[in-house]
Amino acid sequence: MNQPDIKDIEIKIPKIGDKVICTYSRHDNEYLYVEFGYKSEGRINIDEFSDSEIKSFNKKTEIQAEFKDESFSFPLLSTLIIRRNNELNLLNKKFKDNEIVEGKFIAKSNENILVNLGKDIVIEGFIPKSEIDIEKFKKFYNKNEIIRCLIIDSNKYKLSLKKLDDQIEKQFFDSLELGKKIKGKVISSDEENLTLNFYGYELKINRKHVTLSNKKNLNSIFTKNSEYIFIVRTFSYENKNVDLEIEKFEDDVLKKLISSKDENKNLEGKVISIKDFGVFIQFNKIFDVFIPASECSWKKYNKDFFSINRTEIFKITNIDLKNGRISGSIKTTQPSPEENFFNLGNRSIEAIFSKEHKDNYFGKTHDGLNIIINKNDISWDKSKLSLNLHEKYICKILKLSNKKDLLKVSIKDIKENPWVLLKKKYKKNKLIEDVMVLEIDENDILIEKGENYKVIFPKKLVSDAGLQKCQTTNKISGLVERYDERNNIIILNNYKYEKNLEKKDIDNFNKTQGKFEVKIGDIIRNKLKTS
Repeated sequence: MNQPDIKDIEIKIPKIGDKVICTYSRHDNEYLYVEFGYKSEGRINIDEFSDSEIKSFNKKTEIQAEFKDESFSFPLLSTLIIRRNNELNLLNKKFKDNEIVEGKFIAKSNENILVNLGKDIVIEGFIPKSEIDIEKFKKFYNKNEIIRCLIIDSNKYKLSLKKLDDQIEKQFFDSLELGKKIKGKVISSDEENLTLNFYGYELKINRKHVTLSNKKNLNSIFTKNSEYIFIVRTFSYENKNVDLEIEKFEDDVLKKLISSKDENKNLEGKVISIKDFGVFIQFNKIFDVFIPASECSWKKYNKDFFSINRTEIFKITNIDLKNGRISGSIKTTQPSPEENFFNLGNRSIEAIFSKEHKDNYFGKTHDGLNIIINKNDISWDKSKLSLNLHEKYICKILKLSNKKDLLKVSIKDIKENPWVLLKKKYKKNKLIEDVMVLEIDENDILIEKGENYKVIFPKKLVSDAGLQKCQTTNKISGLVERYDERNNIIILNNYKYEKNLEKKDIDNFNKTQGKFEVKIGDIIRNKLKTS
């Protein structure tokens, strides 16, 4: 087969402005290298690509580029013009088709909001103040925050939020049907109004347009950012009104209440009202459950034990759908006084003390049981052996007193004795090295202090070397000497520590040098001989 003559092969040298499809080859810190016709290589400034793009490139990746110079060796190419034209074509198509575009917030002036419509390159567009709702215009936008809008002028890329809102609104109302179920997300709510987001359309509804069987206050039901299912009853595009119903939502909660009653299950709710005849607890922000005074506790009802918004555990005892009344019980979720008596153990209780007599305080538990506490059982700190009457305290049941129906309790036993914990920390003869000094007075060096205890080095138990180190480094070492339990003081001994340290040094020297004992008598005799 005859080979073509070399002179018959036409080599086309690329010119500025020529467009080619290249294949990725490699890259460095400055350029991305590509191959084009006849295995020629060119280069593109790496700043034209994002980090994620570069990571995705492989030997088969095709890149559209345009020649920027006519250099025969590694000519310079660029993708910017082609990219820009591609994105402009896409934006123009969306303009013709009236499609939504997304732009990133750049800046805001008194009259306009600037956005970047480009994906890979910057294409500036603007939203005039007249084309955006005043509240949205006042909104604070973060840099690069996404703004959805429509193009109303493709020459200057003039944008509109109002036109998009109108479009979404029409689409929403066009989608409505009587009896249709729609899902809405709560943006905000108060006693009278509810603002919902339905698939991008924000609708503000007055409570008169929401059917509720048990509640008038919208804010007590709907939670921000939560989603609810609504049933469309009536709607008007002209008046921008929609009548919604959430009875299905309430029915689901009611089924839960009925089920819990049948299964004798505990429920949880918040106290919304406290009366002389009982309390009202709100369940699931929908139904009010009445707890009669007789069902609030096993003993005499005391409304001081309840507070608004406090969570309470209760059971459903009766559901009267005809009269819209739901009743419950708190006491049945708790052990009876008899059960308490046989299960005292280490149980903690809440109590209020109302009377002081000599060295004792008298009061009642949440269950109405009579209690007594001795002053010595109030605190481990002997300086805090008093209580504030009519305040709540957490107590530990100790035992049944000699008097019937009178429980002896303790507050200090809720926590372990700090003195016991301290003795565990400072065991006798334990080595304490280089601890920080807190305070130095005439008699003692203080290293630790609590509400009702001190850890000290008495100066009489500190050597000269220890005292000097203490003054220069603010640190001291020693051994735990003894406990002064009457005054809650732990005493440490530095002198013993220094003696032990000196003895260790001598022992170590003898081990390395061999035994070398010199007696004073021998020294004197030698002196006499030499003289």
